[in-house]
Amino acid sequence: MAAVAGALVLAAVPLSGAAVDPSPSPTPTPSTSPTPTPTPSASAAPSPSPSTSTTPTPTPSPTPDPATQKLIEQARQRIGSGVADTLAAAQRLTDALNQNATEQSQVQQQIDAGQARIDALNQEIQRLDDDIATTQQRISDERAQIAEMARELYQSPDSLLIRLVQAGSLRDMVTQTSDLTEAALRADTLRRKLSDDLAKLQRDEAQRKQDLDQEQQLSAQLSDANNQFSDLASLMQETSAELEAAIADGQDALATVGQKAADLAQQLADMLLHRQQNLIATAEQQVWKQAHIWATLNKSIIPLPVASTVVTPPTGNARFAWPIQGGVLTQGFGPSTLWLEPPMFGFTHFHTGVDLASANTRVSAAAAGVVAVVGASTTGYGNYVIIVHSDGFVTLYGHLALTMVTVGQPVLQGQQIGVEGSTGASTGIHLHFEVRLNGQAVDPTPYLPQGVGL
Repeated sequence: MAAVAGALVLAAVPLSGAAVDPSPSPTPTPSTSPTPTPTPSASAAPSPSPSTSTTPTPTPSPTPDPATQKLIEQARQRIGSGVADTLAAAQRLTDALNQNATEQSQVQQQIDAGQARIDALNQEIQRLDDDIATTQQRISDERAQIAEMARELYQSPDSLLIRLVQAGSLRDMVTQTSDLTEAALRADTLRRKLSDDLAKLQRDEAQRKQDLDQEQQLSAQLSDANNQFSDLASLMQETSAELEAAIADGQDALATVGQKAADLAQQLADMLLHRQQNLIATAEQQVWKQAHIWATLNKSIIPLPVASTVVTPPTGNARFAWPIQGGVLTQGFGPSTLWLEPPMFGFTHFHTGVDLASANTRVSAAAAGVVAVVGASTTGYGNYVIIVHSDGFVTLYGHLALTMVTVGQPVLQGQQIGVEGSTGASTGIHLHFEVRLNGQAVDPTPYLPQGVGL
């Protein structure tokens, strides 16, 4: 191709150095008188034409046929959808990491407070040990004195009679007898009091030891939970980095997919989506794992369900009340075609709850429980609240315009926790209501009363 271009350039350049003859022979004009021969002026050599190089125009790539172009465009849309999904998952994971740091800080404060109580109990037990030893020594001393008196009386039974005779008078004899009796009574009273004091000290010590055992068990549970939070945070950070890398790869693919053949574009989209879906599923599991750790750590403060509710899908009484009144079901639980839904149960997009839209924007707790997470993001669930209930149930309320509770706050069934909105990855104003049982997303409708919002 370079030789051809050179030939074209040479063909386009005229030969230089050619000039008009400077001495042309003039045509003589016949004349009777001699005419002087004119001196011809030399003609200037003509300027050579400028040398113009012709740059060959690159041959444009052939335009893909419509069918191929459609396949490439489909691949681009799939890659873009995957990038959006991954961005949403990354944001949720970032929120969870922030919450994780808060939980670790709070648990560490509880551990520190518990250790202070353990130290105080150990000091109290040591003090009681000392008091018990002192009391036991006093009891031993009193017993020794009584035993000594008994031995003296046994060995010299007439000593008491002699002392009475030596009194000199009946009055003195009565006085000495009374003094001896009073001394004996005081000794007996002191012995009883010391015995009572010893018993109380021993009871107090037993109680302090029981309190110490409970504090040590709680401290061990807190330390274990903090380790779980820390280990989970490390995993979440790794997943977050992988999500960021997947987002960058997806964005690069969007910029280059149009330059690839249709089959390669589809293969690239498949590869990226498979990777992204696995990461998104991992991120979702880690977010809910964090809520599970919190629920386990705080199970003692989670209220039990009322007697009329049941744990299995109900036949009569519902486990939960509707979280919003007068709502219309806009999307049910199950597989979805919306790109913003996460992958689950083997489906590319799966709606893990129910969407309810209502003119009544008040969102309330579906059952009594404790607030485990209050999140806020521009993607995913947007502003959301997670409440932990008894029997392994957890509920989530997403896309809220406003949250009205804090982490650790107990809530009653029907208590307002937020306002319906359209934050995060939302297609309009509604409430996303999700139920998880032992960490697994389940269809909420069997656990709700018949008739939406009733």
